[in-house]
Amino acid sequence: YIAPGSSIRLQSGGGLVADGALRIEGSTFKGEVGNYGLTALGGFLGQEVSFRGMDALNSMGWTQMGGVTCFGSDSTIMQDCQFLEARSEDALNCFGTAYKLTDIVIRDTWGDGLDVDFGSGTLEDIEFDEIGNDALDLSGTSIRIDGLRVKGSFDKGISIGEGSQLMASDMEVQNVVVGISIKDGSSLATEGNLQIGPCQLGLVAFRKKPEYDPASAEITGIKMIQVRKEAVLEAGTQILGAAESKLKPEIVEKVELSEMGY
Repeated sequence: YIAPGSSIRLQSGGGLVADGALRIEGSTFKGEVGNYGLTALGGFLGQEVSFRGMDALNSMGWTQMGGVTCFGSDSTIMQDCQFLEARSEDALNCFGTAYKLTDIVIRDTWGDGLDVDFGSGTLEDIEFDEIGNDALDLSGTSIRIDGLRVKGSFDKGISIGEGSQLMASDMEVQNVVVGISIKDGSSLATEGNLQIGPCQLGLVAFRKKPEYDPASAEITGIKMIQVRKEAVLEAGTQILGAAESKLKPEIVEKVELSEMGY
């Protein structure tokens, strides 16, 4: 347990690994270059915690991707937390865990903002800004989102892959290269108030790995603003609601984002 008012400085080569349940309230973490971040293995409860300048664990053959990594537990709960100036592959990585993240800010990161792998849970009121790669990267997860704002990302606003299922309402994705990418047997269902743009490509759906089925989506209440190309769909992809939402998708035989300039 880390009590309110605590201020923790992680020096180069220093980090925190919690093998049991970890609870942190009202505290700040600041990492020097080369720190090993925070890894929680037995459950994590964080409230009003600020993480700044976190690197990832890389010691004695043990490597993690997140400046903060929550790994393989039944409970990851965070509320009113900030992840700022992360230098790791992911500012926050939830791997194989059940999670509930509420009122979260992720800003000014080197890599991805939030990476969720093979877990299930909910996001409520999460904000991304100045993200170096994908703002939200989903793999093999079932997730519900109520309230998401991507204010800026140098790649995709939301990447949905490896059989992930996303149900979402009240999302805004702007100042990115690609708004939402759906691939490899993943599905997206929106329940209204989805705004994408400005960006280069609003929505793309395709299959990258042959072992997966095509991607699919059911879209209601989508609005595109200052989008160069609204949607690109690989042949075989199923998108319901495109006509009702007045989307004008381009159907291609094979999606290659790099070759398409994205």
